Amino acid sequence: MTEIVVRQATLADAHAITDIYCSTIEGGVFTRRNPDGTRTPVPYEALSIFERYLHGGAWMSVETCAVWLAHLLRYGDEMPLVVQADGIVLGEAEVAIGNEPTPYNRHLQIASLRIHADADFEVLAIALLDYVKQMAQVMKYQQVLVSAPDAPEFYRQQGFTPLITRRTAIMPAKEGRVFYKGTEMTDFNPDRINGWSMPLGRYQNARHEWEHIWPGFWNSVPELVEPEVARFDVTLTGQQGILMLQQDRFNAELAHVSLWSERPLTGHLVSSVRDRAARLGYQELMILADDTAIGLVEPEASDLRDSQIVFAWRVNI
Repeated sequence: MTEIVVRQATLADAHAITDIYCSTIEGGVFTRRNPDGTRTPVPYEALSIFERYLHGGAWMSVETCAVWLAHLLRYGDEMPLVVQADGIVLGEAEVAIGNEPTPYNRHLQIASLRIHADADFEVLAIALLDYVKQMAQVMKYQQVLVSAPDAPEFYRQQGFTPLITRRTAIMPAKEGRVFYKGTEMTDFNPDRINGWSMPLGRYQNARHEWEHIWPGFWNSVPELVEPEVARFDVTLTGQQGILMLQQDRFNAELAHVSLWSERPLTGHLVSSVRDRAARLGYQELMILADDTAIGLVEPEASDLRDSQIVFAWRVNI
């Protein structure tokens, strides 16, 4: 009988985790992006660390995987887990702690979950999910969340139900007559956003997205820091926000928006985001907004893209 064990990941698991993520590349084919936008199949070993990263993030190369794991293990608000079968690591999950306003509330967010392509997905994924559910119960969190999962029907079978939807909007940057103060960030303590919402740019949860705001994090891989990133503390009357604008890798006139907010999103706060982006020279903004915020973005959007669903498993306390 196979022995299934779930435990916290360590740096020694970096090779196994990289193998897991690489195994799930469609068709097992890695490619290199050409200047004209086309792609050419290339052996994994021939790719640079940066090119591997573009296939799916830090997990795609053991070097960047180790850096990411070390960061998560150091700060402790996001927990990397692995599942092993008879001592062999065949799956990985990362769980972020969250404390946000309704409908998210106090929760655990499954920011990633991946099983080796040659392993039994259902058995190992259920082991990881059960472990996270037990964590939520013991830690007295209200729910476990997963955003836009690759296998939504699997999560439904495990008791997850739709909680909220999000849509991606493209809208023009625009200078406006809005009174606010924007100062460059100097304090990156995540405690600052405890209890705050993240109305714009929240792909996982507010705490997980905060992990990507640290300046100089990827300086060891120069290509990863080529895009411009601007980070601001934003102050309006009765409102505090933290704004990150990240230049798109392939379109220098487009910025991706991340916004943490002390209070619910307002039209004035959206206007301050558009104004700050325009003053930095951007023409367009890419914004992911959920049901509670899309109404303030949609009227000015030039394009609205497919929605994604956030699923929740509610804890019975």
